[in-house]
Amino acid sequence: MRLLLLGILLTACGGNPDCLFLPKDDTPRAISPCTVPQLGGWIDESALPFVSMFSDDATARGIPCFHTPVIGFLEEPLPEDKDILGYCMFDFDIVFVREYWKWMTPESRRTLVYHELGHCALHRSHASGNEIDIMNPYLIADSVAVPQWDSLVNKLFTGKE
Repeated sequence: MRLLLLGILLTACGGNPDCLFLPKDDTPRAISPCTVPQLGGWIDESALPFVSMFSDDATARGIPCFHTPVIGFLEEPLPEDKDILGYCMFDFDIVFVREYWKWMTPESRRTLVYHELGHCALHRSHASGNEIDIMNPYLIADSVAVPQWDSLVNKLFTGKE
């Protein structure tokens, strides 16, 4: 399965494996090729509204351009990753687990999309498991995330609440 995903990713990179390995740091920046606001490409239609929201929030915070990865679904989690809801693979593409996605609220889907785009588009690392943060390795409950959404998004994009 991972080899198939790697093949799909290489195809999306025009066969250039260098585009899969990007430097990691916490500086939000545009990554070539810039695909915002052209969000339709290889993004599953059920995730597209949340990617559009992310794009609007990025633009509002002075990040007018970022790479929009391929976003798709696995039907079930990989056997070794039973508790994983989504993956940012090779800092390039995002894969969500449909088995979990179909039971999530729209607010939880939005949080998950922002989390994975935080990894892939903004190169953010996981926050401490004790923080209320979109980049927390555990999905924040809607009852916590929704009332604080604006400050959580500000923190994701700017590092400040």
